[in-house]
Amino acid sequence: MFKYFIPFILIALSGLNCKKRSTIDHTGVVKNGIADLRNKDLQEKPIALNGEWAFAWKQLLTPADSNNINSYAKFPALWNDKTVAGQRLNSTGYGTYQLMVLLPKGQPPLALRIPDFYTSSRLYVNGNVFAKRLARNLQK
Repeated sequence: MFKYFIPFILIALSGLNCKKRSTIDHTGVVKNGIADLRNKDLQEKPIALNGEWAFAWKQLLTPADSNNINSYAKFPALWNDKTVAGQRLNSTGYGTYQLMVLLPKGQPPLALRIPDFYTSSRLYVNGNVFAKRLARNLQK
C-alpha cells in the first residue's frame, strides 16, 4: 500500500499505459482525506480525486508536520465564503490540502495530471517534493 501526501492542488490520477480513455471517473472517491483506489481499475480511465480532503487553513505544512490536520474541505472548490472547522474563509489566504491515496499492491507507476493554476504550491509524494510552482507576483 502506498501513502501520498498531496497539499494544494491535484486533479486526476491516471495509468501510464495509454489505453483509449473517453471519460474521467468523477465519482468522488475521496472521503475524510483518503482516496481508497484499491478496488478501482486504474488502467480503465483517469480518476478525479474530488471529495473531502484534509485541510489546514492558514498553515503551510510539510509531510513531517501534517499529522494533526483534523478538518476537511471539499476539493476542488473555491474558498470564498466556505466554512471549515467552524471558521469562515475568504478569498485571500493560504492553506494545506492533504490526501492519502491507497493503491492496490503491485500497482505499476501512475501519472498525475495537474492543471494550470495561478497560485503558489508545493506537491509532495511519499514525503518528497514532487513539484512546486511560484506565483508570478512571488518570483521577484
